[in-house]
Amino acid sequence: YTRLQDKLQDKAWRLTKGGLTMLWTSKHAWCFKEPVDPVKHQAPGYYDKVKNPQDLQSIRNRVEANEYNTPLEVDRDLDTMVQNAHEY
Repeated sequence: YTRLQDKLQDKAWRLTKGGLTMLWTSKHAWCFKEPVDPVKHQAPGYYDKVKNPQDLQSIRNRVEANEYNTPLEVDRDLDTMVQNAHEY
């Protein structure tokens, strides 16, 4: 049973990492690739409105550093990243 769980977890991580690579290489991902700089990105008040900022580079770095316990945590941060864009 544990071996099956390990296999499924490994598969989930491979899919998650593959999905992040696909997102990163998308031509539409440019606005999500780095943390928002309110001056550089002309986003005044961004950090007043967005309390939990997320970006693809930070998420990728946390995946590579094994800071996530499960792929679902990665998914939550990706959802937050998109919600932040909609909110702002």
